Amino acid sequence: MEKFKSKILQKRVLSEYTFVLRLERHNLLFRAGQYIIVELGNESREYSLYSGEKDPYLEILVRRVENGNISRKLDQLSEGDILDVEGPYGFFVINDEEAKEKKLLFMATGTGIAPFRSFVRSFNLLDYQLLHGTRYLTEAYEHKSYHPQKLIFCTSRENGSHFQGRITDYFKTHMKPDANTIYYLCGNSEMIEEMSAHLEDRDIDPFDIRSEEFF
Repeated sequence: MEKFKSKILQKRVLSEYTFVLRLERHNLLFRAGQYIIVELGNESREYSLYSGEKDPYLEILVRRVENGNISRKLDQLSEGDILDVEGPYGFFVINDEEAKEKKLLFMATGTGIAPFRSFVRSFNLLDYQLLHGTRYLTEAYEHKSYHPQKLIFCTSRENGSHFQGRITDYFKTHMKPDANTIYYLCGNSEMIEEMSAHLEDRDIDPFDIRSEEFF
Protein backbone atom coordinates (compact mmCIF):
# COMPACT_ATOMS: atom_id res chain seq x y z
CA MET A 1 0.00 0.00 0.00
CA GLU A 2 1.15 3.49 -0.75
CA LYS A 3 1.76 6.25 1.79
CA PHE A 4 2.19 9.81 0.62
CA LYS A 5 1.57 13.45 1.40
CA SER A 6 -1.43 14.95 -0.35
CA LYS A 7 -2.39 18.59 -0.70
CA ILE A 8 -5.98 19.68 -0.19
CA LEU A 9 -7.19 21.03 -3.53
CA GLN A 10 -10.71 22.01 -2.48
CA LYS A 11 -13.09 21.95 0.47
CA ARG A 12 -16.78 21.64 -0.47
CA VAL A 13 -19.29 22.27 2.31
CA LEU A 14 -22.45 20.16 2.01
CA SER A 15 -24.20 20.89 5.31
CA GLU A 16 -23.54 22.39 8.73
CA TYR A 17 -21.60 19.33 9.77
CA THR A 18 -20.52 17.66 6.53
CA PHE A 19 -17.96 18.51 3.88
CA VAL A 20 -15.92 17.00 1.06
CA LEU A 21 -12.14 17.26 0.88
CA ARG A 22 -10.60 16.97 -2.58
CA LEU A 23 -6.99 15.78 -2.43
CA GLU A 24 -4.11 15.30 -4.82
CA ARG A 25 -4.26 11.78 -6.17
CA HIS A 26 -0.59 11.18 -7.02
CA ASN A 27 -1.67 8.44 -9.48
CA LEU A 28 -3.01 6.24 -6.68
CA LEU A 29 -4.75 3.19 -8.12
CA PHE A 30 -7.87 2.07 -6.28
CA ARG A 31 -11.13 0.23 -6.84
CA ALA A 32 -14.45 1.94 -6.22
CA GLY A 33 -15.61 1.05 -2.73
CA GLN A 34 -12.15 1.01 -1.18
CA TYR A 35 -10.97 3.39 1.55
CA ILE A 36 -7.88 5.34 2.49
CA ILE A 37 -6.39 6.17 5.88
CA VAL A 38 -5.99 9.88 6.54
CA GLU A 39 -3.40 10.86 9.13
CA LEU A 40 -3.19 14.19 10.91
CA GLY A 41 -0.50 14.42 13.55
CA ASN A 42 -0.72 11.32 15.72
CA GLU A 43 -4.32 10.59 14.76
CA SER A 44 -5.74 8.69 11.82
CA ARG A 45 -9.09 7.62 10.45
CA GLU A 46 -10.42 5.50 7.61
CA TYR A 47 -12.53 7.22 4.92
CA SER A 48 -14.19 5.54 1.95
CA LEU A 49 -13.27 7.20 -1.31
CA TYR A 50 -16.07 9.43 -2.58
CA SER A 51 -14.49 10.00 -5.98
CA GLY A 52 -14.53 7.70 -9.00
CA GLU A 53 -11.74 5.48 -10.25
CA LYS A 54 -11.08 7.74 -13.24
CA ASP A 55 -11.24 11.11 -11.45
CA PRO A 56 -7.88 12.94 -11.44
CA TYR A 57 -8.19 13.57 -7.68
CA LEU A 58 -9.25 11.82 -4.48
CA GLU A 59 -12.28 12.88 -2.48
CA ILE A 60 -13.50 11.92 0.99
CA LEU A 61 -16.85 12.73 2.60
CA VAL A 62 -16.40 13.86 6.20
CA ARG A 63 -18.95 14.44 8.93
CA ARG A 64 -17.71 16.51 11.86
CA VAL A 65 -18.63 14.97 15.18
CA GLU A 66 -18.02 16.65 18.51
CA ASN A 67 -16.11 13.71 20.04
CA GLY A 68 -14.27 12.97 16.80
CA ASN A 69 -10.87 14.63 17.12
CA ILE A 70 -9.74 14.06 13.56
CA SER A 71 -13.01 15.13 11.93
CA ARG A 72 -12.94 18.40 13.86
CA LYS A 73 -9.32 18.99 12.87
CA LEU A 74 -10.06 18.18 9.22
CA ASP A 75 -12.86 20.75 9.30
CA GLN A 76 -10.34 23.40 10.30
CA LEU A 77 -8.13 22.77 7.28
CA SER A 78 -8.37 24.57 3.96
CA GLU A 79 -7.01 24.52 0.43
CA GLY A 80 -3.24 24.08 0.36
CA ASP A 81 -2.93 22.21 3.64
CA ILE A 82 -1.20 18.81 3.62
CA LEU A 83 -2.44 15.44 4.82
CA ASP A 84 -0.70 12.07 5.12
CA VAL A 85 -2.61 9.45 3.13
CA GLU A 86 -2.21 5.68 3.07
CA GLY A 87 -4.01 3.08 1.01
CA PRO A 88 -6.05 1.87 -0.68
CA TYR A 89 -7.62 -0.80 1.52
CA GLY A 90 -10.81 -2.81 1.61
CA PHE A 91 -12.89 -5.36 -0.29
CA PHE A 92 -16.25 -3.56 -0.50
CA VAL A 93 -16.05 -3.56 -4.28
CA ILE A 94 -18.10 -4.55 -7.32
CA ASN A 95 -17.23 -7.66 -9.26
CA ASP A 96 -17.50 -6.76 -12.95
CA GLU A 97 -18.99 -10.11 -13.97
CA GLU A 98 -21.56 -10.06 -11.18
CA ALA A 99 -22.60 -6.55 -12.14
CA LYS A 100 -23.36 -7.74 -15.65
CA GLU A 101 -25.59 -10.57 -14.45
CA LYS A 102 -27.30 -9.25 -11.32
CA LYS A 103 -29.07 -6.17 -10.04
CA LEU A 104 -27.42 -4.14 -7.30
CA LEU A 105 -29.18 -2.64 -4.29
CA PHE A 106 -27.21 -0.03 -2.35
CA MET A 107 -28.40 0.83 1.16
CA ALA A 108 -26.66 3.68 3.00
CA THR A 109 -27.15 5.64 6.18
CA GLY A 110 -25.59 9.09 6.51
CA THR A 111 -22.11 9.40 5.07
CA GLY A 112 -22.23 5.68 4.28
CA ILE A 113 -23.32 6.88 0.85
CA ALA A 114 -19.65 7.64 0.01
CA PRO A 115 -18.63 4.32 -1.64
CA PHE A 116 -21.85 4.26 -3.66
CA ARG A 117 -21.02 7.61 -5.23
CA SER A 118 -17.65 6.10 -6.16
CA PHE A 119 -19.44 3.10 -7.70
CA VAL A 120 -21.75 5.28 -9.78
CA ARG A 121 -18.92 7.54 -10.96
CA SER A 122 -16.76 4.55 -11.88
CA PHE A 123 -19.16 2.25 -13.74
CA ASN A 124 -21.38 3.05 -16.69
CA LEU A 125 -24.87 1.59 -16.95
CA LEU A 126 -25.02 0.00 -13.50
CA ASP A 127 -28.37 -1.65 -12.82
CA TYR A 128 -28.72 -0.25 -9.33
CA GLN A 129 -31.20 1.13 -6.81
CA LEU A 130 -29.96 3.35 -3.98
CA LEU A 131 -31.73 3.78 -0.65
CA HIS A 132 -30.23 6.61 1.42
CA GLY A 133 -31.38 7.17 4.98
CA THR A 134 -30.67 10.27 7.05
CA ARG A 135 -32.30 12.17 9.88
CA TYR A 136 -32.84 15.46 8.06
CA LEU A 137 -33.38 16.76 4.51
CA THR A 138 -30.13 18.77 4.65
CA GLU A 139 -28.22 15.48 4.75
CA ALA A 140 -29.06 14.63 1.13
CA TYR A 141 -25.41 14.61 0.15
CA GLU A 142 -25.12 15.56 -3.53
CA HIS A 143 -28.09 13.49 -4.61
CA LYS A 144 -27.80 14.94 -8.11
CA SER A 145 -24.94 12.47 -8.59
CA TYR A 146 -27.52 9.68 -8.95
CA HIS A 147 -30.22 9.01 -11.51
CA PRO A 148 -33.42 10.39 -9.93
CA GLN A 149 -35.36 7.23 -10.73
CA LYS A 150 -32.75 5.09 -8.99
CA LEU A 151 -32.65 6.99 -5.68
CA ILE A 152 -35.01 6.62 -2.73
CA PHE A 153 -34.33 9.19 0.00
CA CYS A 154 -35.64 8.39 3.49
CA THR A 155 -35.59 10.80 6.43
CA SER A 156 -36.44 9.71 9.97
CA ARG A 157 -37.09 13.11 11.57
CA GLU A 158 -38.53 15.27 8.77
CA ASN A 159 -41.13 15.12 6.03
CA GLY A 160 -40.29 16.06 2.45
CA SER A 161 -38.20 13.10 1.29
CA HIS A 162 -39.52 10.12 -0.65
CA PHE A 163 -40.32 8.32 2.62
CA GLN A 164 -40.42 9.35 6.27
CA GLY A 165 -38.80 6.61 8.29
CA ARG A 166 -35.76 4.37 8.22
CA ILE A 167 -34.51 2.73 5.05
CA THR A 168 -35.08 -0.67 6.66
CA ASP A 169 -38.75 0.25 7.11
CA TYR A 170 -38.96 1.37 3.49
CA PHE A 171 -37.44 -1.88 2.26
CA LYS A 172 -39.75 -4.05 4.36
CA THR A 173 -42.91 -2.22 3.25
CA HIS A 174 -42.09 -1.42 -0.39
CA MET A 175 -39.59 -4.04 -1.61
CA LYS A 176 -39.13 -7.80 -1.64
CA PRO A 177 -35.86 -9.72 -1.30
CA ASP A 178 -34.70 -10.91 -4.71
CA ALA A 179 -32.25 -13.76 -5.30
CA ASN A 180 -31.03 -12.03 -8.47
CA THR A 181 -29.83 -8.99 -6.52
CA ILE A 182 -26.57 -8.31 -4.69
CA TYR A 183 -27.08 -6.20 -1.57
CA TYR A 184 -24.48 -3.62 -0.55
CA LEU A 185 -25.00 -2.18 2.95
CA CYS A 186 -22.95 0.74 4.25
CA GLY A 187 -23.49 2.83 7.36
CA ASN A 188 -24.35 2.26 10.98
CA SER A 189 -24.13 -1.20 12.49
CA GLU A 190 -27.81 -1.29 13.51
CA MET A 191 -28.98 -0.96 9.91
CA ILE A 192 -26.47 -3.53 8.67
CA GLU A 193 -27.38 -6.09 11.33
CA GLU A 194 -31.13 -5.61 10.83
CA MET A 195 -31.00 -5.82 7.04
CA SER A 196 -28.60 -8.76 6.99
CA ALA A 197 -30.85 -10.74 9.33
CA HIS A 198 -33.97 -9.78 7.35
CA LEU A 199 -32.44 -10.83 4.04
CA GLU A 200 -31.02 -14.11 5.34
CA ASP A 201 -34.37 -14.97 6.94
CA ARG A 202 -35.85 -14.64 3.45
CA ASP A 203 -33.35 -17.03 1.88
CA ILE A 204 -30.92 -14.51 0.40
CA ASP A 205 -27.49 -16.12 0.11
CA PRO A 206 -25.18 -14.48 2.72
CA PHE A 207 -22.54 -14.28 -0.04
CA ASP A 208 -24.80 -11.78 -1.83
CA ILE A 209 -24.95 -9.48 1.21
CA ARG A 210 -21.88 -7.22 1.30
CA SER A 211 -21.36 -4.70 4.12
CA GLU A 212 -19.08 -1.88 5.24
CA GLU A 213 -19.68 -0.54 8.72
CA PHE A 214 -19.24 3.18 9.44
CA PHE A 215 -18.62 4.12 13.07
